[in-house]
Formats: sequence, C-alpha cells, structure tokens
Amino acid sequence: MNATTCMESILPCRNTPVLVADAPFKTEIVQSINRILPDVWQNAIAEKGNPFMQYAYLKALEQSHAPKMRFRYALFTHCGQPIGAACFQLFTVAGNEALKKPTANSELHTENNTVAPASLRNRAKRKLQQILHNSISKMRVNMLVCGNALLTAECGVLFKPQCPPQQRFELLNHAITQIKSEEAALGNPVHLIMVKDFLPHHAPDARRLLQYRFRELHFQPNMVLTLPPHWSCFDDYLQAMSSKYRVRTKRVLTKGNKLQMKDLNANDINLLLPDVYRFYTEVSESVDFNLFTATPEYFTSLKTQMPQHFFMRGCFLHNQIEGFMCAFVINKHMEVHFTGYNHQLNKDFSIYSNMLYDMVCLGLQQGVHTISFGRTALEIKSTIGAEAVNMPAFVKHTGFFMNSIIAPLINQFNQTHWTPRHPFKQETEAVS
Repeated sequence: MNATTCMESILPCRNTPVLVADAPFKTEIVQSINRILPDVWQNAIAEKGNPFMQYAYLKALEQSHAPKMRFRYALFTHCGQPIGAACFQLFTVAGNEALKKPTANSELHTENNTVAPASLRNRAKRKLQQILHNSISKMRVNMLVCGNALLTAECGVLFKPQCPPQQRFELLNHAITQIKSEEAALGNPVHLIMVKDFLPHHAPDARRLLQYRFRELHFQPNMVLTLPPHWSCFDDYLQAMSSKYRVRTKRVLTKGNKLQMKDLNANDINLLLPDVYRFYTEVSESVDFNLFTATPEYFTSLKTQMPQHFFMRGCFLHNQIEGFMCAFVINKHMEVHFTGYNHQLNKDFSIYSNMLYDMVCLGLQQGVHTISFGRTALEIKSTIGAEAVNMPAFVKHTGFFMNSIIAPLINQFNQTHWTPRHPFKQETEAVS
C-alpha cells in the first residue's frame, strides 16, 4: 500500500542530477512562517507537497497556537537555490499530560463502547505501565518536534530529489543543533527532540538519524484505505466487500439512518465550536500518548486559510451536532484529521462508524486514491478496509542516561493488541 500520493518523496529519483560536490550548503532558521515569502517556501518544498507543509496550513497552525507553541522553520539552499525545508515546534511537555494514566477503558473507539475482560498478560502489562507512568509523570521538559505534534503524517522535512539522503539528514541535524543553541542562549534549553513520522519506504534512510544519537520509536500504525480507480461511488465500495462485511456495513448504516452529515463552513464551525471542541478533547484525553492538544481557534483558522482543501463534516441528530470529522484533500490523497462524537449515543446510533463511512464517501466524491485515518481505533478502522502502515519516529534526550531509556519507556505505551479485519473479497484485494 502506498500512502505517499500527496507527498514529494524524500528519496532521490533515478536519473536526477546530483548536487555539485563541495558546493556550499546553507541553513537559514526563522521564527515565523511570515518571515518567508510564500513562493520561496513552496519552491523549497515543491508545489505538490503534502497538506501539512503547505504555507497556508503552517500559517493557520501558527496563528492558532502561539504563544503556547513556538515555531521554527528551516530553509536549506545549495549555491543559493532552495533544495528543501523543515518545520519545527517548541513547547513544554509535562509527563503526566503527555502520557495518560493507563486504565482498562483507555480505548473509547469501540462499536458498542465495551471492553473485553483483561487477560493475565494484559493485567501485568497495565501494572508495568502504571509503574513507568509514575516515573514519567514527574518529568517536565522543553521539547523540539520536527514534524507535527498534533497529527500523524510525514510532514517534518522535505527535500528536492537531487539532494542525497546522507546530505539531507546531515542538514536536518545541523538545523536541530542550531535551534538548540539559539534556545539555550535564550535560557530555554531543549531537553527532548523528536523527528516524526516516516513512511515505511523512507524509514531506512531516516535511520541515518541513529548516528546522531537518536532512538527509534514505534507508535501505533497509521490506518490507510486504498481506493481502486474502478470505485466511482459508495455502492462500488460496498460491492467489493465480502457478504459478511457488506451485511455488517448495512446494519451500521441502518442504525445511523436518523443521522445527518453536513459540510460545515467557517461560520458553521465558529457557531458550533463549543460542542466540536468538547467532543475533540474527550477523544484527545482518551489516548495513552498525546504530545499536544489543539486550541479551539485551530479549527476555524484551518477553514479560513484552506477553504478548498480542508473539509469538516458535522454529524447531526434532530438538528443537534453529535459528532464531527475533518480532513484535508490534496493531490489525490485525503488525510482524516481530528474527530469527536457523543459517546453516550454511539451505541444506539453507531455515530463513529457512520462518520468513518461518510469519510469514505467524501474520498470517493473527491476522487482520491488513498485515505489516511490515523492511529486510533485500529480494529474498527480495519473493518472499513483500512490497513496498517507503520510510521516510526526518532527521539533524542539531551541527557545521556535519559537518552538510553526514553525510547523503551515511550514504546511501552504504544503497544495495543488488536485483530486486523479484512472486509474485501480476495479478487478486490488483488486489484487494489
């Protein structure tokens, strides 16, 4: 499965001219996207970059999160010509906020809001997690993230194809070192650095970061649905399912037949923001590992800055909003972003599943090739046809001892056992 249809590859293309040997490279760091001309940034990342490195998105993110989150942007040039760019966020993380206390009911995204009885192995794992949580919860660190602390996507650094991988990660490490030095001089020493996320075919090159004392992290996989070109409508999607899953899907849709899905414009989002944000925070607070919580202004800012690419769909019952999902559509790829819903009504109306199917409908209407659904609710997303794509990240603590244990500690909180489902008929799987 290939989830990179919207992305400029970080790997060099064949028959692409290589940069002139020994020619000067330059790294320029700025503190606001407004200090870079839009054309210069777009030229550096290539016009068809992924949505989360587009100038408009970065402007919306910065406007809605300053001063709680601070920003840095790196422009990489060779002989005066842009060859790449990277975006960073700086913020303080309290351990007890990033790692939620493990509970038996930490996964809210279940069809009937029920949890299977814990096995002995799972109980032992929970006990270990509680011990580790007590240790991590006492930490308070200044963090530098290359990528996006709010979402799962390969959106931290992009280079043009002619820049070799070794040079790319050398430049990236140089930018990180420069930002660290600047922050230390300002009295804000960086304690923890994370570079996230990398698609499977980019991970081998990203492991060049290991030579700079980074450690590899393994979060839950990103769930990605591939839409074959011969699917033109939702009925095509349904017909591709085995009879068992087609019956299940129709049953879910029947439970939600009183639900209404509506597109929300900027004014709608602003009016509904209290409910939308309440639903969002219920979900964000339920996950085991959460670096940063978005602000309410983020949603309206996205719709204002990216009206043609950002979609928010509200789920209404009797004219009252009971859930929402939002997504970016760009370059034949769709990234499902934040979601939230009324958990009390979910059992009776299958709100969450109906919103997932609505996202499939939206993807088909927009003619996308892939839909990325993110890292939560893995099993239920697999029932709609999404498949797991592992996207490692890399972390480094500036303290020698902490750097030796930080990755194992974090990885302990990102290993949920789940059963992949396979809803499509075998012949469809072969085509896709």
